[in-house]
Amino acid sequence: MNIQSGVVYAWFVLFGMGVVVLAMLLDLDARNLSIFFATYLLADAGSYLFHYIVDHYGNAARQGIVREFQNHHAQPGYIAQRPLVEVIYPAAKIITLPVLVVLLLALAGWIPGAWALFLFTLGSCWVFTQVFHRWAHLRRPGRLVSLLQRTGLILGSTAHDRHHESPFMTDFAVINGWTNPLFDAIGMPGLVDIVLEKGLGIEKRSTLVADMAAMQLENRQSV
Repeated sequence: MNIQSGVVYAWFVLFGMGVVVLAMLLDLDARNLSIFFATYLLADAGSYLFHYIVDHYGNAARQGIVREFQNHHAQPGYIAQRPLVEVIYPAAKIITLPVLVVLLLALAGWIPGAWALFLFTLGSCWVFTQVFHRWAHLRRPGRLVSLLQRTGLILGSTAHDRHHESPFMTDFAVINGWTNPLFDAIGMPGLVDIVLEKGLGIEKRSTLVADMAAMQLENRQSV
C-alpha cells in the first residue's frame, strides 16, 4: 500500500467512525439537521468562491491546484478517468488529522457536539468536493450517485456542464450547486474581482477565456 492509498484508507475509516461518534453524541432533531444542511450550504458557497479564484487567478504554468483547475477546462473529462484515490488524496492528507482531533475533543466533552457536527461536516465536504465534481463528469455514475444527483443532494452533470461553456463565468459550485443560482444572479465573480484586484492588488489571469475557447475549438476540429 502506497502513501496515497494509506491516507485515503485512513480517511474513510475516520469518516465512518465520525458518523458513529456523532450519532452517539447528537439527537436526530431539527436543530442538528439544520446545522448539517447549513454547513453543507456553506461548503457549497466556499467551493464556488474557491473554484472561481483558482480558475481565474494564479500562474497556470506552475504545478499545483491552480494549474490543475485551469487545465481541467482543456480536458474536462480527464477527472473522470483519474483513480478515486488520486482525487481524494490532496484534501484527505490535510483534513484527516484535524477531523480526528475534533472527534477526540468531542468525545472528551471539550467541545459541544454541535460544533463537532459543523467541523466534521465542513471537513468532509472539503475531502469529497472533488469526488462530487468527478461524478458530475461521469456519464454513467451508477444508480445511487444518479439518484443523489437527481435529488440535488450532490452536483449533477447537467448543471455542471454549464460551467464548461464559454465564457466560463457561471456555475462554479461543485458540491451540490445550491449556491450557483444566487451567486450567478448577483454577479459574484465580479464582486470577487473587486476584492482581489482593486482591494488586494492581485492580478487576474485574463487570458483564461481565450485560452479555453481556442482549446475547445481545436478539440472540435480534431474530431
